[in-house]
Amino acid sequence: NYTGALYHIFKIDDKSELKTDFTFSRYEEDYLNSVLQGNGYRRYEDGLNTKDFTKFYTEYNLTLNDKSSIMVGYGNTWRQIDNEFSARTGPYASSELINDTTEFTLTETRNRFYAYYSRKLNKTLSLKIGAASELSHPKSGELDKTYFIVKPHFDFFVKAHEMLSVKFKYRTYI
Repeated sequence: NYTGALYHIFKIDDKSELKTDFTFSRYEEDYLNSVLQGNGYRRYEDGLNTKDFTKFYTEYNLTLNDKSSIMVGYGNTWRQIDNEFSARTGPYASSELINDTTEFTLTETRNRFYAYYSRKLNKTLSLKIGAASELSHPKSGELDKTYFIVKPHFDFFVKAHEMLSVKFKYRTYI
């Protein structure tokens, strides 16, 4: 099992920067289990679970002035999950066991685009508005679908006191 990540922040000038990051991870679990049941049966299980995952994001931030900024970005995530499971069951007295094997595979790719505008209205009030869109494509067995969603984004931030801040958020799917 391992995970690796690379990231870079490229400062274009004092008002704009480009951030990128890439992550890869691999998880693998091999297991073996045996059970001798009190009802005269025995059960042997073995399996292998693996998960591969990548994530890539790039984001551009532009400060328009000391009160306003724009953020635009793209993200891609990919994952593949493979599970294999085998169970053998039978009575103690028999040399024959009933074998049951199950396999499951899921592959999914997601692409996300987003843009936000942030504005400080005064010392105590600020807002952030924008939207994200996402294209998702999961595949597993007979399932092979493509989904597209748009997510409006609205945040309103109130700093009522140095020890009290309140953020109102609106998120939904269209």
